[in-house]
Amino acid sequence: MRKLSAIATGMCLFAACSKEEEGISGIDKFYETVTGKWQVVYQGQFNSTDSTRDTIAGTPADFMEFRKTDTVYSQTVLPVPSPALYSILNVRRFLVNGDTIYNRSETDGILQLYTRAPLTDTSYTEWWVELKKAP
Repeated sequence: MRKLSAIATGMCLFAACSKEEEGISGIDKFYETVTGKWQVVYQGQFNSTDSTRDTIAGTPADFMEFRKTDTVYSQTVLPVPSPALYSILNVRRFLVNGDTIYNRSETDGILQLYTRAPLTDTSYTEWWVELKKAP
């Protein structure tokens, strides 16, 4: 969207466009990239109390779908209800249902989402999922 400035002098009207409104911001571009359905490549969980790291391949039933209504539908190991509200804080952080989910990917078409939750003062559980954009 462009801002228009106009100056009326007598019978003439001059219009100018402001450069500050041209283009689309980085977060808006990222939002467009994220919107849509994603397939799970792999997902996993780690619980610090038993030191077990479980990583499994995704199945056709595993997915995340980020909709333009700021709603995400999810069938993954991430502790996210489905549907849930989401917002993009920046290319590295999402808020999903009020919880921070980190994106560790720098590759287009790939999201590597991660979150960690404390169990006690000294223990925690972490979850991760790698997603690729569905065709």
